[in-house]
Amino acid sequence: MIFSSTLHRTALAGLLALSSLAACKEDQDALNIACTGPGATTPDKLFLSPQEELSTSGRKLWLTARTQAWFPCANYRLPTTATLSGSHLTLQYGQPQEPTMCLTAPGFAGAQENITSLAPGSYTLRLQVGTRKTTGTLLVQPDRVELSTCDTNLVAVRHPLLRRVPVGTIWTRASSTAGTAAAEATVRSMRDSLLRLGAQPLALLPGYYGQFTLDASGNPVIDRSGYHPSAVLTSAVLAYSGPMARLQAYLDRHRANGLYVVIQADNGQQAH
Repeated sequence: MIFSSTLHRTALAGLLALSSLAACKEDQDALNIACTGPGATTPDKLFLSPQEELSTSGRKLWLTARTQAWFPCANYRLPTTATLSGSHLTLQYGQPQEPTMCLTAPGFAGAQENITSLAPGSYTLRLQVGTRKTTGTLLVQPDRVELSTCDTNLVAVRHPLLRRVPVGTIWTRASSTAGTAAAEATVRSMRDSLLRLGAQPLALLPGYYGQFTLDASGNPVIDRSGYHPSAVLTSAVLAYSGPMARLQAYLDRHRANGLYVVIQADNGQQAH
């Protein structure tokens, strides 16, 4: 009986070992997807993008996905299964699902995965859309997130480099559309006014920060689309550790017709 029991345990251990080897082989096969560049075009193509959410409840880091195809409603859902194993992140995307109620105009199907808890480091991505697969890389660092994929005809990247907004940063957008002297003067002097209120110059690397984009000289890129050609626009990115109430009081004192100003902070607070 002892021999029989020992033999049974030995056989069971062998089966478990074979099962484990098979699972390891499947994992390795998934990692060994050949990266031969873009494959055939597909209507199922997705776009991935890293995104940092800044709110009063804290920071969150997301990996967002959206379809290339449009759907009758913008609230179509893109089912996603995410699995993290060591430094390997697997994302499987299903077919877009129609919402119970169409609430908005036509748009893309989308999904987002919370990757806030990922430790700084490099991750191998295993991406599956329908039956097609590809790989990619995700680099998470305190100051930036970098994302790339192999088959860009299956999964493309919208923002390969997301720079993360430093703690203690504010950014402002101001515009005057009425052409009044008071409004235009407030817009043109916005940066100097913020410096007098306690803000400090901030030197940041050029690039996309999610909330704003800095050009090669480190100045905010101003998007004039949707504005009248005569509109006066300005933007500034500064360091500020004082109370937002001080900036709100300044804006309250300088309200004018046709003036629009919003000041946002990395902690989610706003003045407008």
